[in-house]
Amino acid sequence: MKRMYTVSTRLDMTDGLKEYLEDYIVFYNSIERRVFHDLCHDIPKEMGMGRYITHICNSYGILKRTANSIRYDMQGRINAYLELKKTELSQISIKIQSVQKKIAKLESSMSELKLLARDNTLDKKGLFEYKNMRSLLYYQKNRLNKLCQRKSVLEQQIKDKAVSLCFGTKKLFDAQNRLDENGFRSHDGWLHTFQKKRDSGIFFLGSGDESYGNQILQLKPCEDGFLLRLRKDRPYENNGKYLLADIRFRYMEKEIISALNNNQSMTYRISRKGRKWYLTVMFSIDTDIVTDSKSGVIGIDYNDRFMELVETDSSGNMIYAEHIHLDYHGTGNKAESEIKEKISGIVKAAFEKKKNIVMEDLDFRKKKAWQNKGKNAGYNRMLHLFDYHRYTFWLDNLCIKYGVRLMKVNPAYTSVIGKKKYGHSRKLTVHRAAAFVIARRGQGYNDKLIA
Repeated sequence: MKRMYTVSTRLDMTDGLKEYLEDYIVFYNSIERRVFHDLCHDIPKEMGMGRYITHICNSYGILKRTANSIRYDMQGRINAYLELKKTELSQISIKIQSVQKKIAKLESSMSELKLLARDNTLDKKGLFEYKNMRSLLYYQKNRLNKLCQRKSVLEQQIKDKAVSLCFGTKKLFDAQNRLDENGFRSHDGWLHTFQKKRDSGIFFLGSGDESYGNQILQLKPCEDGFLLRLRKDRPYENNGKYLLADIRFRYMEKEIISALNNNQSMTYRISRKGRKWYLTVMFSIDTDIVTDSKSGVIGIDYNDRFMELVETDSSGNMIYAEHIHLDYHGTGNKAESEIKEKISGIVKAAFEKKKNIVMEDLDFRKKKAWQNKGKNAGYNRMLHLFDYHRYTFWLDNLCIKYGVRLMKVNPAYTSVIGKKKYGHSRKLTVHRAAAFVIARRGQGYNDKLIA
């Protein structure tokens, strides 16, 4: 099992490195935009990707590895954009079904009132109710029409692979129309800020068959950290081919050294944030699984503001249970720190006991799309503050880090089965009983509803 790492550190800029990066980042990003445009409008079939890369190298005088890095980065952005549009399409399809059901329900409720209104036999209260229904039906049909139009546009975008991205962010680009409101004194000030934001990153694609995992940017371990060696691109080779700098990482230096020693692919990104420059390194390390389900598992039922944990033995019997309260709610930094700390404790315990962790394989996208505006507002608010994504992110990452197998099971009826089969007989709460059912499912036990 591979564990992906992403580590960042601030660069201590030497005069030569700073001068090179400030000039090169503008040049590099101009090529990025050119390649992005070409990829979006399809490279001619007779050219092919290989000849296209050669064409870019000849046009700008850059290294072939630089051109490949740009192509890889831009293709990744295009793929991410199209995947986002597919997600939007699925969400809109669910919303359309919801609105269609509301319209059908309204029309069914209005059918009798419509006949009475036509015969002028409705009383004052009934007439008032009928007018409200007609108004609501009008707005729901308008909403359905807008959703269908949006769906049609998305389907066409996905079919044509039409990608529309603003380098520098659309929000900042739009700020030029309201300079005072966005804190700009002049258009020149806005333009300078926009260009800095637009030209803010350089990507260096790594490969395992290259020296130190990367051909252009290399880290070499030394006594005081790492020696960074950056290969200049061809238009900048006048004063030498390489730039050197000493850097340190606050954490995970051992993992970086291990990846370098094992000839792992080392991908880097240099980014500018204000006046500061940062280096981000991305690499993977093989992690061995050290847990199994022979001696039992640890099941987790994640809920709003708390988690229920149940540990079982080899026969699927409960041997330990714990209620883990979460003080912080929502998606803030405190909530993230807390959930990371709690999950870290669970994963470390699973690692020590050599037991797999079992969780529900949930997907809240459909529920969020089905929510009713103005109805069940408390439930809708809870649903959006329920940070299941961050819970699964940290659980998945920490399990990979410690070599703990994470098993995901079908969440269907875990609470109902737990309550009916184990809740009363063992005096368990609904959520603790659900965690018990989740754990048993991870071990292969098929608990069924009791009639």
